[in-house]
Amino acid sequence: MKNRKGSRMTPVISIIVPVYNVEKYLSRCVDSILAQTFRDFELILVDDGSTDNSAEICNKYAAKDSRIKVIHKENGGQSSARNNGLEIAIGKYIGFVDSDDWISTDCFEYLYTLIEKFNADAVSADFVFAYENKPVAFQKYKNPKEKIIAGTDEILCYYLKQDKMHGKNDFAVWGKLFKRELFRGLRFPAGKIYEDNIINFKLFQKCARYVKSTKEIYAYFQRDISTTKSILAQKHLALIDVSNEMLAIAQANYHADKKLIKLCKRKIAMSYFSVLAKYIRFGTDLNDKKIKELVMEYKKVKHFYLRTEKSIKIHLISFFMCLNITLAKKMYEKFNGGGYKYRVVAPEASVYERFRVKLGILEHNTEVSYEIAA
Repeated sequence: MKNRKGSRMTPVISIIVPVYNVEKYLSRCVDSILAQTFRDFELILVDDGSTDNSAEICNKYAAKDSRIKVIHKENGGQSSARNNGLEIAIGKYIGFVDSDDWISTDCFEYLYTLIEKFNADAVSADFVFAYENKPVAFQKYKNPKEKIIAGTDEILCYYLKQDKMHGKNDFAVWGKLFKRELFRGLRFPAGKIYEDNIINFKLFQKCARYVKSTKEIYAYFQRDISTTKSILAQKHLALIDVSNEMLAIAQANYHADKKLIKLCKRKIAMSYFSVLAKYIRFGTDLNDKKIKELVMEYKKVKHFYLRTEKSIKIHLISFFMCLNITLAKKMYEKFNGGGYKYRVVAPEASVYERFRVKLGILEHNTEVSYEIAA
């Protein structure tokens, strides 16, 4: 689309894709964007100092399509790359796609229709997990559920209620569409991981209306765990820092909202759980003293999480974390992949008798008596 002077008019949507060493997956991602039924967009590919052929792939696409802009920069991480994209984005709305993921052909047409229909500040739709060499089929809904959340306090509470451990994507910026004005004076925290958690929280602080749909429009690619797993490192503790930052913001700006404060504390407890679960699965380069400190801190706040958690598995893992996390890790290592099943013995045995939980952290044929935290 061009104006009278022949220059391209302002695109409706700016799609930002941070790129780093993804030569194997990049074309799949870009092709899915170029195949959109919604055509009025600019695509900003930010090459974050790739050392493979990713930069060249970006340039080839830009040479073929005038809607594509390419930024080449020194490696600075995903946040830095997204920020560079935001600096040159001119669309009314902003969307993000990760370079190893892909989207349905109607992804941005649907998100745009949603944000305009409800006069929302931000909208979000659902995703599917995608795996190597496995086909992905987006569920077709004639009438997907569209939930409208109005009011900043309610939006923040809704956001904090979403649990990433149960496959929710509200903590990610992908699969969403934002008004560009929300990013005025706001950027991703460079050099940190879990940046999506805090940036979404701050973006939602500026929202008066948010819409969440059940329509599947985004394929979230899971690489082979053998190549992507990583031990618990100091950097992963940033998840706890981010959650504490959310609480500080809530206490400073919404101190009268007890519901929001409690949800922030729940998020902190979930963060400790997530960090310790990573230690059990993959190990750590942190010393024993630090792990014990994390366990002690988790014990102080775990009730904020467990009192609303319905998963028996989560309760069991939490129990063993607090009982003896070193032993829990050794048991996991010994029996992981063995396919053993164990009957849970509890004071409420009649309630839990039907559950046989595959944990991989109990001795074979061992019965354990415990109480689930209230």
